[in-house]
Amino acid sequence: MTLKNLQIDWLKCFVTVVDTGSLSNAAPEL
Repeated sequence: MTLKNLQIDWLKCFVTVVDTGSLSNAAPEL
């Protein structure tokens, strides 16, 4: 896995969390 792919996966996860509106719930887990 390259760093670029890792960044893309992270962005996808971040966007998914924001779209679901559960960012405040997921923040403590980061």
